[in-house]
Amino acid sequence: GEKYVGLLDIAGFEIFKTNSFEQLCINYVNENLQHLFNTHFFTKEQSEYKAEGIVWDPIAFAELDLQPTISLFSEKRGLFDILDDTCKSPRTDGVFVDELLKAHKDRRLLSRPDGWPKTQFQISHY
Repeated sequence: GEKYVGLLDIAGFEIFKTNSFEQLCINYVNENLQHLFNTHFFTKEQSEYKAEGIVWDPIAFAELDLQPTISLFSEKRGLFDILDDTCKSPRTDGVFVDELLKAHKDRRLLSRPDGWPKTQFQISHY
């Protein structure tokens, strides 16, 4: 019969009117799980195909790389690091978002759209 590969898309940030910290953590974990899957399938499996001489149409992985989003959260001065620092001092939410945006001003996946309150930010990972 016909052969196919099915992909489970577990990445993605849910779109809610308001996201909670718990939802942010769920989204972060989902990004990590999807990145692990992508790395295994698109990088390691294709290397195996090549080594075994299997004919296939290679899949470009660069556009599926979730590492920039994961790094935004987990690196030094990332979202979790800045949030941790902010929670240890008497600062406001606006200061947290300002510090986050300042630390990552060169990253296009993090922004505060015009007209949004000082306490809100947006992550655009695709």
